[in-house]
Amino acid sequence: MEKLAYTPREACEALRIGRTKLYQLFASGDIKAVALGGKTLIPRAALEAFLASLPVIVMQRLPDGDATNSRTQLGGE
Repeated sequence: MEKLAYTPREACEALRIGRTKLYQLFASGDIKAVALGGKTLIPRAALEAFLASLPVIVMQRLPDGDATNSRTQLGGE
């Protein structure tokens, strides 16, 4: 069974970010957390929504064969 919610430590591992960055994302409202008693939980849907909101990196080949990237936002933002 897949997890429905993650602890902050598990969310950091899943996103491959540090605890400070995770709490910055909470403060900015980019990731929503919930409280269950004294425990903080991050719903799986909140992590998925956050990832879906990030810009997509598109790799393009230059004529000389080198790769470059350009960042574009989802939804044309």
